[in-house]
Amino acid sequence: MKVTVILFVAIGLCSLSTSVPIVGRGFNATIGMGDEYIPLAYKTAWYETQLDHFNFEVNESFKVRYLYNEDYFQNTPEKPGPIFVYAGNEGPIQDLWSGSGFWTNVMTQKHGALLMFLEHRYFGESLPFGKNSTQPQNIQYLTIEQAMADYGVFLGKFKKEKNLENSPVIIFGGSYGGMLAAWMRMKYPQVIDGALASSAPLLMFQNITSPYSVYEVVSKDFTDAGCGGLFAEGFRELKSLSNRTEYYDVLTKELNLCAPITNSDGILGVYQYVKYAMESMAQYDYPYPTTFNGPEPGSPVTVACERAIQAVG
Repeated sequence: MKVTVILFVAIGLCSLSTSVPIVGRGFNATIGMGDEYIPLAYKTAWYETQLDHFNFEVNESFKVRYLYNEDYFQNTPEKPGPIFVYAGNEGPIQDLWSGSGFWTNVMTQKHGALLMFLEHRYFGESLPFGKNSTQPQNIQYLTIEQAMADYGVFLGKFKKEKNLENSPVIIFGGSYGGMLAAWMRMKYPQVIDGALASSAPLLMFQNITSPYSVYEVVSKDFTDAGCGGLFAEGFRELKSLSNRTEYYDVLTKELNLCAPITNSDGILGVYQYVKYAMESMAQYDYPYPTTFNGPEPGSPVTVACERAIQAVG
């Protein structure tokens, strides 16, 4: 049964990736990484920020974490060095650092930049109310505007205190972080000189962009890798088996499921699980191993396609 083989390959990628270390092959040497990717070392620092930037009756403040590396920073009065800033998004900042090899290991060194990764309020260790930060009464200060104000105010003060007022600031980010980067350039042009918004769904709002557009991107990713048709065929066959009870035990065994399929809802569960696996691999299709979405090998879509093609002969 072809569907069992194809979908087992997709699900089995998780077990494949668990043994892949963060140091590994995969980043193409043509962009300067060589065969081995070892994340650039960083130092940790903190800055004080207002709990509420827009209500002067709220005087509380808290500390926000950021990571930095200045080993390659080349700054002179004649040629001020650039400051590269990652607009932290929803996650611990050290995980985002380890998944951004193009900036940490290529761009920073190539351009002699000071590199900074700013953690987003309410994530990682930047918790305004400690372990109670996500309690309903405390969540009101978790907004895009407050996070952008954290970054804008801090960067302005940082440049002045470090006598780097002539150093251009280039902010970057991916997904929600990419949206923040673009909006920072719009909202704080006096601080931000340029922005790179990677995979940023800036127009992903109701009545502007189709909610199914993400699936078009995922499908294209697997099609470009050479196995989109196989997975499409697998999904069609799986759907056709939803009411074929004689295949439930076969699928349970072949897919090594934790619980047996006993009805059509079980088939739907497998369908959704594989769909999510494909979405995740396409979203985190980095050319080097990463761990911030669970351990994944470099170019996971390509790895999945190679195994799927091999499995069906």
